[in-house]
Amino acid sequence: MKPFKLFFLFIILTFFSCVRLPVQTITLTETLIEESSRMHELNLLLINKMFEEKRERIDDFITLKYIPEYLENFQDNVPEEIDYEEEFMVMVQSIIPVITERRNMMQSALETQRIKIITKLNNDYKEFENASSKLKSLIESGVNVNQQRIAAFEDIKNLTNNKIDLNQLENEIDKFIVKGGEISNNINELDSTINSILNN
Repeated sequence: MKPFKLFFLFIILTFFSCVRLPVQTITLTETLIEESSRMHELNLLLINKMFEEKRERIDDFITLKYIPEYLENFQDNVPEEIDYEEEFMVMVQSIIPVITERRNMMQSALETQRIKIITKLNNDYKEFENASSKLKSLIESGVNVNQQRIAAFEDIKNLTNNKIDLNQLENEIDKFIVKGGEISNNINELDSTINSILNN
């Protein structure tokens, strides 16, 4: 976001110094808008790639950690009078739905968060586009009306301070993947934590 702030600072100073802006300023504005579009697409790719990796981590967690621990606990709780080997297939049929449900709930929770984050990024970018469009129109018309200028700059100032901490986001998802206990509570905690990150 730093280049955006520097650019908009330059525009503000130029507005204060003259009524009509040079043609290069319009070109610079158009270049910034194009670059912000490219960066937005890269951000979306980064988020989608990160969530793709987390989906794989959930499956690894279920296969390598959750299933062995669940089976061990299940076996420990089988009454002594039951022939474990004879009843094995019946037990497996009762175990598989439990494991599948947990895996599906974790994957579904992850997808819900991915959609939420992508939606926020898209909405923020749409606001940036609108603010940039206002600024570009203002520059092209050479208008030097304080109220319009201040409104356009305020829009952009608010947007440039809006950012998502991807490191914190990834850490919280990693915690969710390996967390034990009641899955519904884990999903609610993840949802609440990511809402907090997005609204900071």
